[in-house]
Amino acid sequence: MMWRRKRELPLEGSKIKEPASDLVLRGFAYFFSICWLIALLFLYVRDMIDAFNSDPYEYNHTSFGIALRGNVDWNADTRLMLTNFVMRDIEFYNCEVGFWGSGKIGFKFVDNFDYGIVDGFLIENIRAKLCGKWAYSFHFMENGVMKNVDSYYSGQNANNFGSCSYLIIAMKNVLVKNIFIDGHYRNAAQNYDGAGFDFEGLCENVTLCDSYIKNIDGPGIMIFNNGGGRDNMDILIDNVTIENYGLNDGVRASAEGAGIQFIGNSNGKISNCKLINVRSQEKTPAYREVNGTKERFVFENNEIITNDLAWSYDFEGGLGHTMGFAGVDFTYDGVTKHVGSTLDRVSARDGYLIAEFGNAEQYLMSPDNIRCELNAVSTLELKLKNNTSATKLRFEYTYEANPRDMSFEIDITPNDTEFKTYTIDLKQAMGANKRGDMKWFKIYLVDGTGEVLFDSFKIF
Repeated sequence: MMWRRKRELPLEGSKIKEPASDLVLRGFAYFFSICWLIALLFLYVRDMIDAFNSDPYEYNHTSFGIALRGNVDWNADTRLMLTNFVMRDIEFYNCEVGFWGSGKIGFKFVDNFDYGIVDGFLIENIRAKLCGKWAYSFHFMENGVMKNVDSYYSGQNANNFGSCSYLIIAMKNVLVKNIFIDGHYRNAAQNYDGAGFDFEGLCENVTLCDSYIKNIDGPGIMIFNNGGGRDNMDILIDNVTIENYGLNDGVRASAEGAGIQFIGNSNGKISNCKLINVRSQEKTPAYREVNGTKERFVFENNEIITNDLAWSYDFEGGLGHTMGFAGVDFTYDGVTKHVGSTLDRVSARDGYLIAEFGNAEQYLMSPDNIRCELNAVSTLELKLKNNTSATKLRFEYTYEANPRDMSFEIDITPNDTEFKTYTIDLKQAMGANKRGDMKWFKIYLVDGTGEVLFDSFKIF
């Protein structure tokens, strides 16, 4: 789809499903003169995934639902490429990225051109579900409003350049209001990031308010300087609740998990916010400074709430997301490696995880850095339906500080007709090994093969 030299480009009431990468609405960004209005209304966009992508792990080559792109000569008189952009009542489903823009046209880092700027925009009533890398990535947009923009269960797939649910960079004079983020997960092949909302850098006079962010593997909000020297100025975070953060925050555990993470020297104000977590303040503090400082922010009337410690994975609300339990073959620079579960199949639907065990050596693996504080918990609870003849599971785990495999067995009933709950006393099962921080756990089917359905895993 491509329009050139048009004054008004409306697109309304369409469905877009499973095209190759070049057929995504990226064509909207191929302008040869400044465009004065684009309106995208009432669209449903789905299945823009890496399967259609020739090089999905390279920078600027990600599959997306809708992208707004334009190149500007370095010596151009203006970087303006579009005024008046409207995007309303759109749902993205199963895209690597729902919306990405504004960005450059071209492969990799695209030298010799600068980014085009969008001046004046309204983005509202947008939903993104099951996006593999980001739900949204907003760049170089000024003087606009984003409201009622929601994301559910993003981040299942790895990305070499990090991931988050909702990213903004180089945004100026922008209001972000009433957003809802439920679930962003960090793939084990990507050992950092996994944020909910990311002030990536170069933002000026941006407000995030009246919003809710929960169930985040990394920091709930990350305030970054885009790798150095590109701090955010005069940002306001007001009346935002951040709940259940730092769930699986990578090998750089000391640097990633937090309610709000500060990298660099950005400034602004954080007020009337609630930071609620089940992790300890030692492991996942409300505020964490990483090669930077929070001292340039004003803090006013914020509340930090710590609930009882618990590590819980309930697939009931997961919308078909495996929440970090699936394995992946990850290729970069010609080298392929496998991370995570080794089963024949791991998927999720109808509120449960489906694990297909092919032999006794295969395992279902949890997210890879859960940092479960064993001295603070006493019970393991598994709810499952065993569709095999097996009578035993093996629960294997390792420590974060001193990795070595430990395990115990769990008796289960074969050939279930319904889900059953198994409750294990960890002190009895682990004995003297109930200490330190559990890094991850693996589930093996000891004496059978076939399908096991898991409703939930809980450690509390």
